Amino acid sequence: MKRPRVYTVLVLVVTVAALGVIRYGAEKPVAGPEKPAVASQEPGGVASRVRQGVSSEDNFRAWIKALTLRPAFPNRDENVAALLEWEPQGRPGMLVSYEWLVNDVSMKTGEVGTLVLNEYHTGDHVSVIATITGANGKPLASQRSLSVVIQNRPPALNGGLEGFAKRGEEWVGQIPMSDPDGDHVAARLVSGPAGLTVQPDGTVRWPVAAIRSGTHELTVELEDERGLGFRGALSFSIEEAP
Repeated sequence: MKRPRVYTVLVLVVTVAALGVIRYGAEKPVAGPEKPAVASQEPGGVASRVRQGVSSEDNFRAWIKALTLRPAFPNRDENVAALLEWEPQGRPGMLVSYEWLVNDVSMKTGEVGTLVLNEYHTGDHVSVIATITGANGKPLASQRSLSVVIQNRPPALNGGLEGFAKRGEEWVGQIPMSDPDGDHVAARLVSGPAGLTVQPDGTVRWPVAAIRSGTHELTVELEDERGLGFRGALSFSIEEAP
């Protein structure tokens, strides 16, 4: 009666050991290739966290390659434009804004990359700050340009000789001249008929004794108080009275 009991115990132990070997071989065969672990299958796994980082707006990046103003020497008749090179362009939601500064004082902010200069003054320093923001409004990159200076504009002749008529023993007229920046302008005669003079305020005088009938030409040089000049010519005619 004792021997069958021993036999039964031996079979039970062998069976349990065999089941253990079969279970292990089914999950990880010894001779087969090892399967890579897929972290994204588990919530919060490594691959899942990486994928979330790539798509997050907090990780978007932008950079400014160059920011310049053109023209480099503008005057009040012109507009100055910001030329911005940046990457990566074309991403939805990214915006560029410009803050325009005149003499380091903020004047205008918005999406317009140009500034009209006619409301400012000669000699003013103009610069711009360009800022790139993401769809969530977070600034991604910002840069300030070098300044450009609003240039002085030259004086100009405004037509032909005005009011030229005889006054006593000489003929007197006026050269029409002006300066777009409101500067004081002085005139100087470069060439003209003999005896004719031009005063700094543009007054033309020609003694009657020196007058010759016909068409005459004056070449004058204008200079404003900032030292910028203009040279031009104008003509007039005098007919001898019968």
